[in-house]
Amino acid sequence: GVLERIGVKPEIFDDFDYAANHIVLHIDSKRKMVLQDENFCEQEDLNLATIPKANFPLLLYFHPLFIYRHQVLKQADAILALVLLNDVDKEIYENSFDYYLKRTTHDSSLSKGIYGIAAYAVDKSKLGYEFFKETCFLDFRNRKKHTQHGLHVANMGATYLMVIYGLFNLRLEETLEIGPRIQESFTHYAITIRYQGVICDLKVEEDELEIVTTGPLNMRIDGENVLVKDVYRKKLVNKTSVCS
Repeated sequence: GVLERIGVKPEIFDDFDYAANHIVLHIDSKRKMVLQDENFCEQEDLNLATIPKANFPLLLYFHPLFIYRHQVLKQADAILALVLLNDVDKEIYENSFDYYLKRTTHDSSLSKGIYGIAAYAVDKSKLGYEFFKETCFLDFRNRKKHTQHGLHVANMGATYLMVIYGLFNLRLEETLEIGPRIQESFTHYAITIRYQGVICDLKVEEDELEIVTTGPLNMRIDGENVLVKDVYRKKLVNKTSVCS
């Protein structure tokens, strides 16, 4: 079969099942946030503002044992879990985002794209846009000072994911779900996808969503089940947080 041709042993699926059944997402009921790990919040805080910009990435200037004794992260970790799961209480999501944002250095090029998606998820669209720009310009403006050695391809993928998961808030659950964001910093954004054999053009212009399909398509739009036929339009509500 296919598994034999690509050299995959069937036993690996037992390993997948074991991993899936033993992964734990720790939630602190008092802080109402997801924990990076069981001991992270017991470590000493590190005031990142006191460290000169020239001393980043931290791993190049500080011993790992120093770093691991502090509440500091080089990239999105717990926040990545929330982006991928997309199934957590809104208050827990917001508290986790605010907590880890203050403790993340973004030394990894993979970090800001994920934080940008999370920013849109907690209705901080202005902050999401700042992360979006940083993600787009990473190589274009040589933010890391080594683009001449090669492009950050995963970061380029994160730019696309910020449109898909961030701006359109698109997810594949029981059906195709979207919850588009109004983005004041630019006038429109659009994507084309194929879902269940139907080509679907999604576009947001100003405060209006337009969907054009090549056939009928059941979708969930802003929490409402909708049968989209040919052309569908809807006015969007600005969900931007006052603290965005």
